[in-house]
Amino acid sequence: MPKYHFSYQNSLSHFLNVRVEINGLTDSAKLQLPVWRPGRYEVQNFPKRIKSFKVTNSEGKQLLYKKTSKSCWEVELNGSHGIIVEYEYFAGLMDAGNSWLDDEQLYINPINCCIFETSQMNEEVELTFHLPDNYRLASGLKPKGQHKLSAKSYYQLVDSPIFASASIRTISYKVNETDFFIHIQGEITQSDDELIEDFAPFTQKQLEVMGGFPCKHYHFLIQSLPYKAYHGVEHWNSTVICLGPSADMVKRELYKELLGVSSHELFHTWNVIRLRPKEMTPYNFQGENYHETGFVTEGVTTYYGDLFLIRSGVYSFDEYLSELNKLLKRHYENEGRKNYSVAESSFDLWLDGYEAGIPGRKVSIYNEGALAALILDLSIRLKFD
Repeated sequence: MPKYHFSYQNSLSHFLNVRVEINGLTDSAKLQLPVWRPGRYEVQNFPKRIKSFKVTNSEGKQLLYKKTSKSCWEVELNGSHGIIVEYEYFAGLMDAGNSWLDDEQLYINPINCCIFETSQMNEEVELTFHLPDNYRLASGLKPKGQHKLSAKSYYQLVDSPIFASASIRTISYKVNETDFFIHIQGEITQSDDELIEDFAPFTQKQLEVMGGFPCKHYHFLIQSLPYKAYHGVEHWNSTVICLGPSADMVKRELYKELLGVSSHELFHTWNVIRLRPKEMTPYNFQGENYHETGFVTEGVTTYYGDLFLIRSGVYSFDEYLSELNKLLKRHYENEGRKNYSVAESSFDLWLDGYEAGIPGRKVSIYNEGALAALILDLSIRLKFD
């Protein structure tokens, strides 16, 4: 069972100490840090945030290793069956897909900073956090005691972000047999009752349409930031959402964005997390996972995320039309629609999918995929309703 330990000396430096205990090895060890992360189909280069990397055996003797690629290390075991890997990781990027450490919280996306041994990806994993006593953890992972969590496999570990703080605000509600939790780090104006009044209806509608829910519990992990931000990432039984500025949450426009991205990410629990392109089944973290159906995973999710909000009464009809108009406006303003298909743009996510790119080269799989879903939905309704 791989065991991960997380600690730090100076939170304001953003450097997180990571210690990994790996046993059951034979001739050699191949260590890997993922090349990419679920929800972001581009090479991430996480190792550039690592320093002070070393490997020892269980007796503390330093072992030789060599890098075979930018994110892979091969270790000479010299008869050892267990190793300890230690390094510092710079947790200084605050968004929904990275990690952050300061004097108020530790926020980890394990896929950024958790090295794995390539033969042990399906083994159970244990995590221990060395934190102030008043900190508590928020995550979709199973608690194993104070400041301890476990994952069924490396795949589950890296699909399970973690908040650790003394100031997490947690709200819960239940839909059918599933417990839902809203964990908020930072300030949000809305009361617990107001949040439940909006989150529960779109959750109920999604479960009703999809015929149940694949998880026993689900966690909305929200970073409410004091500056402008908008980002969400889907996970196995959770999502991280970064939104700001928090002072504007009192305004309907930003609060509506929170509801929109929350509904979008919840629908990902089915679309892409479990209904996944065959090219990503299982995830290959050692290289790009090329696929032409990103417009289905993201575009259909964009369409249904908003549709569930109006069907549950959370959005007004005018608010829903406003979202559709935004899609149409972006479509007609982008000359890339004349040059590149949604399938081609899906494949090239790994090339330039998350940057502006050259003028008129490509389309957004979110925007064009949502319009394709709208056209397909309306066509079916016109024919069969």
